[in-house]
Amino acid sequence: MPLPEALASEEAMALWEKMQAAGYIDEDFQPTVSRSLSAIIADEMARRLGIKEKWKAFETLWHRRNMYRDYYKALDLQQTLTFRDKIRRIIR
Repeated sequence: MPLPEALASEEAMALWEKMQAAGYIDEDFQPTVSRSLSAIIADEMARRLGIKEKWKAFETLWHRRNMYRDYYKALDLQQTLTFRDKIRRIIR
């Protein structure tokens, strides 16, 4: 499946490469981590890329629905802050 336009820019491709190198995204741009941690990746990438409809773009790519629920669930997890910090360091 081709990447949605918002996730295929030059800047986005650089972020994808970093996520793949870290082992969080596979070669088909699919997450290798849980739904909640995937939502954190989507949120951070969308924020960095200025994507307004972040859930729509990532839900299309990842064949998921209701990612906002995964995101809010992630906010309740203790590991989320640590993971978010890792993601932010990776996509700097």
